[in-house]
Amino acid sequence: MLHAALGRLRWSPRETWAATPREVAWALGHGVARPPALDRAGLAALIDRFPDRGGR
Repeated sequence: MLHAALGRLRWSPRETWAATPREVAWALGHGVARPPALDRAGLAALIDRFPDRGGR
């Protein structure tokens, strides 16, 4: 990651050390897709699958 940020992206050391791994991945074109947002039905399914002591 360090080599890619300094070499391929030509970032300064300050920019490189300030960046998160996710930011470096995006800059290199390897962005990590976010999972879709959880809707009510998805939440209800999780609650049913993993009930807790005071759950539904």
